[in-house]
Amino acid sequence: MIAYARKTGKPCRYCHVSIGGGGKLTKAGKKFREDGYILREPAHSRLPWRIVLSGCAGILVLTAGFILLWRRKKGARESSK
Repeated sequence: MIAYARKTGKPCRYCHVSIGGGGKLTKAGKKFREDGYILREPAHSRLPWRIVLSGCAGILVLTAGFILLWRRKKGARESSK
């Protein structure tokens, strides 16, 4: 039902095999039905993406720092020649 999609914020295809919804249920749809139509996602379900994004940001900062340090050292070597 569209009401469940609105209630949970999930698209119909989250619970149904058909993109438009209705009919055969996915594994998540069967679980949703078994739980009394209450969406029970683990609290940590969004945590991995936050960790990945913060890790990528950290790598980006470190890479930029190494590039700046390398350029500074390279410039110092060239000016001492």
